[in-house]
Amino acid sequence: MKTINAAIAVLTLSLMGCRPPDPKEVAARTSKDVQSLIREAWETGAQTNNWRTVDDAFVQMGASSSSASRPKIPEASNLDSSVDAVSKITERVFTQANVEDTSGGAITFSVRGVDVCADDKGVVNADCSVQIDKLHLRLKASGDLDVAVLLGPDRIEVMTISIRSGQSIAVQTDLGNAQKAAKFITDTFNTQMTSNPFMTVTATGRIEIKLQKNGPQDFTISESMLTPMTFSSTGQDGVIRSSTAEARSPSYSLRVEAGARKATAKIDMGKTTYKGLWSDLGNPMAHGPLEAILSGVSATVIVEDGKSFRVDNLGFGGGQSVVRYSGTDIITFDFNKALGRSVNVTADLTGRGATASFNAGLSADVFTGFGAFDVELGTSSYSQEFKNAHYSGSFTAPFGTSPAIEFIASHDMKSAGLQLKTGELKLSVDDPQVAPRVFSAPMCLGGTTSTVTLRNSIVEGLSAIACP
Repeated sequence: MKTINAAIAVLTLSLMGCRPPDPKEVAARTSKDVQSLIREAWETGAQTNNWRTVDDAFVQMGASSSSASRPKIPEASNLDSSVDAVSKITERVFTQANVEDTSGGAITFSVRGVDVCADDKGVVNADCSVQIDKLHLRLKASGDLDVAVLLGPDRIEVMTISIRSGQSIAVQTDLGNAQKAAKFITDTFNTQMTSNPFMTVTATGRIEIKLQKNGPQDFTISESMLTPMTFSSTGQDGVIRSSTAEARSPSYSLRVEAGARKATAKIDMGKTTYKGLWSDLGNPMAHGPLEAILSGVSATVIVEDGKSFRVDNLGFGGGQSVVRYSGTDIITFDFNKALGRSVNVTADLTGRGATASFNAGLSADVFTGFGAFDVELGTSSYSQEFKNAHYSGSFTAPFGTSPAIEFIASHDMKSAGLQLKTGELKLSVDDPQVAPRVFSAPMCLGGTTSTVTLRNSIVEGLSAIACP
């Protein structure tokens, strides 16, 4: 008997969980709950307006003449009218009168032009209403609370908005469905994207943008590539241009902790590729195929008011990045290959610029093979420094110390723009006629003033000068 009662209880709870949301609940949570969360997040971000560190950064970079004149986040009250307008529309849409279906534990609402295009006094813009009705918009609410935006007679799921009261708002988009939706809109309104040179576009992958409340006055906004992404287009020239990106969650994020007066920005991109023509990005006269492979990009930037800036795990993937032309390597780039592929940076603003130290040091190996263009573009198309040259550079310090530099923001022809505080900078190229350069701290560096023609301006163009 107990077993039967337990089974009945489980069945009852399951059936209750499959009940579609109530229209009034959907209306409330898509208006007031969303408005409250967005407003609180905005207020949290606006508290950075009084951070001294942010003031100093704007002034020091020359982006503002004073802390009072620097750009600041507007007060949250500026949002109210826009958010209120959206809330009123959702309240008119999510009503029992607009319910079309309640099967499968979901509730589907019709989005009518008369509901979307009415002003505060209820006057409907007729032209707007006709256009909205042509889209056959539907909103399908389910669970706790996921709202799918459906477009057209085929109910293309353009996006899904997930609302968790007092916790988060997330928008997920399937790029394949977004492509179908774009075609439906184009066909429906007989529009032609004449400014776009590409005739056909295909895309796959799923992305998410999310606003997450971590605690009081503590929010994170992020973008994630939930699945690998591909994008390709075929232009009027018949060339297929394509790009791919690995899945990353999140790929970008910004967290603001107002109470701790701290902001953390992160980027984590995996292998990314692009295929097209060199003329797309480089010399317009070179029409051969281009392939660019970025091994990755990562960094965590931490700003705490009154403290040093930090950049942790700055790197460019776990391998070599390459740019190829007609199958030939034109550029290869290796960052910190022998130093763990990443570096941690600590920076401070000074009265004349900024200082930065690099934990473990920096190194880069670069190959430039622009000589491959000589036959097609002529030998004068690119300078000798970029033709089949291997460059190596490093900035290191003895074990237990970190190499450090100072950028001098305000300087003239007689003063240095860069000062080595600690460490040793080495530059070299695989040309026996160009001697390696070594600069040891303390030393100030600037452009060479020699009147002698330099064989390699990249390596030989830097020289020691008097410090200001």
